[in-house]
This record gives sequence, structure tokens and C-alpha cells, in this order.
Amino acid sequence: MVHSVAFSPDGAKIVSGSIDKTLRLWNATTGESIGKSLYGHEHWISSVAFIPNGEKIVSGSYDGTIRLWDATTGKSIGTPLEGHENIVYSVAFSRDGKTIASGGLDGTVRLWDITDIEHVDISQEELLQRACNQFRWHPSFIGPETNIEEEAKRICDRYVFSKEENSP
Repeated sequence: MVHSVAFSPDGAKIVSGSIDKTLRLWNATTGESIGKSLYGHEHWISSVAFIPNGEKIVSGSYDGTIRLWDATTGKSIGTPLEGHENIVYSVAFSRDGKTIASGGLDGTVRLWDITDIEHVDISQEELLQRACNQFRWHPSFIGPETNIEEEAKRICDRYVFSKEENSP
């Protein structure tokens, strides 16, 4: 059973997401399958969409993850995006293709900045630096209230912020 379909921006291809945990690309004119099925999700695929330039595909799944795919090679890009507590029912790209919006059974709409998602070959130090810088001015870092928030702030203070040039 197919849960979701979407046309490529140029109308030449269709992507489908199914309960067999696969995405498939189709020739929109002939209806013929293009290439092999794309595997990666661990449960049914509930939603698919093309990026506005047609180069990438996003998929959402009952496994609670969002995946990004290269529309030409069919290869998965980066690691699955996790954050929903349950089924991801809907995915869409922003007009500029830099953000994915997702909606889930957990009642949330999440936004995912994908501008750096292809840069998966980064060091743990750079990954930590990026994460800490994302939360530098978040209220949880300014005034942590839980043990987890305090620990995250302590780690960022020790390993990232203390090594910056303007640090005391």
C-alpha cells in the first residue's frame, strides 16, 4: 500500500512512500519504475516530498524519523533526523530548500535546517561546537533549571566556550 506520492518540480518524476518501508521513483510519463527501491526507514513511510530544485527527497516515517535522499543516486544523505516522539505524518520543504517542516502524532511541528546535513564527516569536536553554538542564547543555557540543562551548559562551557578567543 502506498501512503504518499509527490511530483518532482519539473513533473518528470514521482516519488512514492509505502508500507513496505521503501521509497520508489517513477517516470511520470510512462509510469515505469526508475532504479531500485530506496531502503532506510524501519517502519512504514507516511510522507514524501521533493526539494524545490528536484535534487533531493525527504521522507517521514512511522519509525519517528525523517530522512533525506539524493533524487539522482537514491542514496540516503546524512543520518536520520530524530526528534518526534512518535509517527511522522507529514514532511515538506521550504521554498528555498534549506528547511524541512515535519508534523507528527506527538502533536508537534518541527523545523529542520538542512544546510549542513551533507557534511557528515565532521569531527566530534566540531559537532559539539556546532551544537553548543546553536544553544548559546537559549533560555535553558542562560538559566538552566534541570540537571540535564546544567550538565549540557557545563560541557559547552568547558569544551567549547572556554576555548574561544574572547574567553576570560
